[in-house]
Amino acid sequence: MKIKFLNIFLLFLFTSIAHADYNYRADKLLQIKYYKLSIEILENRIMENTNSLGIFRSKLKGYEEKIKALAEIIEGISDPKESKNDLIKQESEIINQRDKIEKLKTEFSKKIIWLYKYGSDYTVQLLFTSGSLNDFYARLRYLNKLSSMRKNQFRAIKSEEYIFSEKKKLSSFGKEELRRYIKTNKEDQQILLAEKLSAEDSVRYYQSLIESNQRQAQRIKQLTETVEEKLNGLNTESEYKTNDIPDYGNKPFPSLKGMLIMPVQSVDIILDYGKSTSAETGAILFNNGVDVSVALGSPVKSVASGIIEKIFFIPGFGNVVIIKHDDSFRTVYAILRNISVSEGDNVVPGQLIAETDENLNGQSFHFEIWKDNYTFDPKLWVRRGVSVYN
Repeated sequence: MKIKFLNIFLLFLFTSIAHADYNYRADKLLQIKYYKLSIEILENRIMENTNSLGIFRSKLKGYEEKIKALAEIIEGISDPKESKNDLIKQESEIINQRDKIEKLKTEFSKKIIWLYKYGSDYTVQLLFTSGSLNDFYARLRYLNKLSSMRKNQFRAIKSEEYIFSEKKKLSSFGKEELRRYIKTNKEDQQILLAEKLSAEDSVRYYQSLIESNQRQAQRIKQLTETVEEKLNGLNTESEYKTNDIPDYGNKPFPSLKGMLIMPVQSVDIILDYGKSTSAETGAILFNNGVDVSVALGSPVKSVASGIIEKIFFIPGFGNVVIIKHDDSFRTVYAILRNISVSEGDNVVPGQLIAETDENLNGQSFHFEIWKDNYTFDPKLWVRRGVSVYN
């Protein structure tokens, strides 16, 4: 059964033999391998960034609690009086604060003792005696909530202890000491506010990184599924052979139509030359060349002799190399990495100039042929290969 591609055209390997083999299945399996590795790297980054996000969220929470505690202390301060009533009021406030702390400690210690008695066995029993999977997850959420409540209680105890110790210290201060204390604590508030803002920036930064990594991972998963679907639709092993020796001699570029070797090894056109309609937006697009799907790191070679005229970067196309040939012809090679030539270099047919990279369409390569301001369909300029089915 013949495989249906958008177009099947000339392939290459640029070796010293007259014919080279290209295995479509092998190329797609290599793409999938790279995609899965990329997803694994992104998932590790998501995990690392999530851990960092948790650290800065915890710091932010701590700064907020310290700010509230300082504000409470400063707002409750008045100049010391000699009046007995004021002293009693002050002492009463300290006692109330102490009692509040002791109550929190008692509640917290009860939960710690309960957990010590029943421990992990209780957790295991609670989870694995669930009547259904939904019940299991409901109980798990309950246990996680308990854990979160314990952490909040512990923080509340530390905060109340701090307020209590500060208020107790204030009860022995004279007027000048009190003023100095207020001034110092107000300065501390400014420092804490700055640290809080810094923690908020870090939280936003790591949230943004996580969201970006998740979007990238999702896009790569979709690309992986597309390649896997192509493989699943491949009912036979396919191999392609082509004469890829650039035996042009000194022929000028205009006479090489139908004779050029292909710059990359692929038969899978993902965006053909000319007009097309975007499936997502319905917009009419025009492609000045041909985009093919090909495994990342595949060799890219010059199709004819010429001079490296320009190397630059274009968003969406990545790194681009333009080679100028005879009679104002130019070939354009895009979506590249590891470029091995420089502007002004002379190149010969079949010379390695770079490796393929990837863009939003996945692992791919883009190729164009120009004369002055006119473009040509690259498929009409390259040699036709022979398809062999095993």
